Formats: sequence, structure tokens, C-alpha cells
Amino acid sequence: MNIEGLDDMQNSLNKISSNLESLKGKNTVNLKEIFTDPFMQLYTQSESFQAFLNDLNVYTTSDFEKLPQEELDSKVKAETSFNSFDEMLKKATNQYLKKRIFG
Repeated sequence: MNIEGLDDMQNSLNKISSNLESLKGKNTVNLKEIFTDPFMQLYTQSESFQAFLNDLNVYTTSDFEKLPQEELDSKVKAETSFNSFDEMLKKATNQYLKKRIFG
């Protein structure tokens, strides 16, 4: 965010405020929105979240819900620098929120 004066600062603060307002309350976000392709390419050996899941024979939400946590964590440990899926999810969620708030 590059700010060059008080007007720019006010506009930026207004945008951040508006973005925060849009996040207020309960929100449902698809994991594919959180695990963006750039995130997956930077932090994993997969091109996309779907490709990451396909390696585990996960093709649907139902498949994902049935996937044992240990199997998911094992893949994360083997192919990323994260120690668990939850750790990877926290990192991706933080990046998602920063982008939503600050643009």
C-alpha cells in the first residue's frame, strides 16, 4: 500500500474500514478461495488445492470430510514445511484475510 498524502491516507483507511465491515459476522469461505493457486505453488509441490487433494483421491466435499486427519497431515508434512494441515490452513487464512482487508 503506497500512501502519498493525507487524502490518500484517508481513502486507504476508508477502504480498509469498508473491507473490515464486509467481513463482519459469520462468513463461509470455500477452501479453494483460501488455498489459492499462488499459495499452493509457493508452499506445496502442487499447482492447486484440487491437485493437492487429487493425490489423496479426494474429488468431492464428501471425500474430503471422510479423509482421515492423519492422512492429510502426513501429506502436508511430506510435501510442505508445515507440520499439519491446521498449520497450513492458518497460514493460508491469514494471507486470505490480509488480502481481503488491505486489498
